[in-house]
Amino acid sequence: MNNCIFIGRLGHDVSIRYTSEGMAVGRFSMALDNGKDKKPTWINCAAFGRTAENIDRFFKKGHRIAVISHAQNNDYTDKDGNERKTIYFIVDRFEFVDNKTEKQEETFEGFQQMNDPVPF
Repeated sequence: MNNCIFIGRLGHDVSIRYTSEGMAVGRFSMALDNGKDKKPTWINCAAFGRTAENIDRFFKKGHRIAVISHAQNNDYTDKDGNERKTIYFIVDRFEFVDNKTEKQEETFEGFQQMNDPVPF
């Protein structure tokens, strides 16, 4: 079984692009809380189609989100010819964690002090 459920905060606004066929592809990182005074764990996520468009529409950097996803390997060769491996979590579904009318507009205090997200 390959199901992953995460609750965290967006590390940056969703980076959305469209394929030549018109499908939306959204990428973002999430900071997962590891408890008081511990550095967060950063994960890379990708969403497709309407899921990507809706995440882009309703969530911005620092907003809390719950995602139901599955892990997918991403093997590639970097510009220096080195083979690299990463894991992306492909979002199958998402949920609002906070009450949109109150919490979605709040800024997350201390978010800037966290480690930078893992780049794509």
